[in-house]
Amino acid sequence: MMVSGRRGIGLGFLVLSLVACGQGTSPKETSPSAGSDSAPAPAAAEVPTAGNAGNKVRLSGDDLPNPDLSQMDPAVRLQLSDAREVALGHLEAGAKGPNLGAELGDLAMLYHAYDLLPAAEQAYGLARRLEPQSVQWSYYAGAVAQRLGRLDEAIELFENAWRLAGSASDSDRSEEIRTSIAWRLGRVLRQANQGDPAKAWLERAEPNAQQCPAALFELGQLALSEDRPEEAVRFLERALEIQSDALQVLFPLGQALRRAGRTDEAQVYLRRSAEREQSIGGRARCVDPLDARLGERTTGAAALITRGQHARFAGDLDAAIEEFKRAVELAPDDPIAHQALARGWAEKGDLAAAVEHFRRASQLDPESPTLANDLAILLAQSGRASEAADVLHGVLARHPTFFPSWLALANTQLVQGASAEALRSIDQALSLEPGHPKARGRRAQILMALGRREEAATEMALLLKEHPPEDPNERIRMAGALVQLGDTQTAASLLAAMVDDVSIPAPSRARAHLGLAGLDLQRGNVDGARSRLSSALELDPSLQPAREMMRRLSDPGR
Repeated sequence: MMVSGRRGIGLGFLVLSLVACGQGTSPKETSPSAGSDSAPAPAAAEVPTAGNAGNKVRLSGDDLPNPDLSQMDPAVRLQLSDAREVALGHLEAGAKGPNLGAELGDLAMLYHAYDLLPAAEQAYGLARRLEPQSVQWSYYAGAVAQRLGRLDEAIELFENAWRLAGSASDSDRSEEIRTSIAWRLGRVLRQANQGDPAKAWLERAEPNAQQCPAALFELGQLALSEDRPEEAVRFLERALEIQSDALQVLFPLGQALRRAGRTDEAQVYLRRSAEREQSIGGRARCVDPLDARLGERTTGAAALITRGQHARFAGDLDAAIEEFKRAVELAPDDPIAHQALARGWAEKGDLAAAVEHFRRASQLDPESPTLANDLAILLAQSGRASEAADVLHGVLARHPTFFPSWLALANTQLVQGASAEALRSIDQALSLEPGHPKARGRRAQILMALGRREEAATEMALLLKEHPPEDPNERIRMAGALVQLGDTQTAASLLAAMVDDVSIPAPSRARAHLGLAGLDLQRGNVDGARSRLSSALELDPSLQPAREMMRRLSDPGR
């Protein structure tokens, strides 16, 4: 069935407009926390250290550890890879402020919690370079060095943590943390056969023995090894009095009693020690706030978030949201829990709930530009562009080099019709990341909106030549934009390459066929358009624009 050239051209432009519009901006497009665009990484970035912006550390994405996760549980693998992408995205996208050190430290803690010790050691090293005054990064690095058998290095790191804890002004200065550091230093020094220094450090922990009976256990072991059995008995009995289930204490206490000539008492403890495998109990403990922080990465709210990610990974979004809800209930002041739930609601399509939880996450961590950026994008998607712009201006007032927010602000201003302001914002983004393909593509769109079509076409052509986008939907949007700019030949080549690439998801290939059908109609090739539409519907039967276009071609009266 033939249609007139005018009707064919009209349908062609209709289809290509639908193709060009594609999907709206989402947090995933512009926020590194949700999987940022794969822009070429800078060779290195000058990152200021916390507390001394004049002192800069040169880092690149290659400095981040990238351990083999293939043998990990899928949920854990997702948790670890997401955390690494957040840190990498902030490094590459321009979040070169105080948050990067904390994010690298959090990444190190995850590796540490899952026993990926070389990766943890590398990430702790980066965190220490960026936050040299942080107690916890020296402390955790010392624990990893001890586990890896590098005792001298562990001693040096623990001593540094002790010095930092003495001058810290926050919770890392607490007496519990200082007691834990002294206990760990005593343990590693005793392990290194440095008895006198070990005793001195363990005695610093002894006044808080109720918190740390493990320090008494170490002192008892040390006294026993130095043939001071009565002293050993006193320490070990106190440890057992404080922690009655510390079965680890039984055998050395029995030995100490026997050496002290108290044979009958010794037999009682030695017999109980022989039966310990059938008993409930374990090691002498030390209430260690820093160790608890590490454990939370695999228990509590963190574990619920991991299970939620596992469910999301398996395609069960409802189950994922339930796990994220439980995490929020368990840890209502944890921004990560609110962030996870916000993303779940956004993926479910409940933008109001997503906005609520992103807003709460941002309130709980006001120094995080990523959380505020995600909030702004969700506000814009919800039709609240003015609120989104206000949030983004606030982010950029505090973090003027945060590239994702300049890009999001340009998108928001473009939606508001403020094209001149959008151009200024996108140019600011490109001053930070000159080669970023998403920003360059958006600049071409803004130039189109301003009527500067020739400049837009030049920008688009250069972008396609230098950085063809990996995202197939972005390629389709670029093809639609090229048609609007009059470059139908380049658009057709771009779409034709997509339909022949079987690695591209079927829905995207279907939309590429739809775009080619529109170009066929512009040329009056109705049979070619029908063939393209048939191919599109084979790949994606739910593609409504293709079904509508096929009906119009089959009914000349429509």
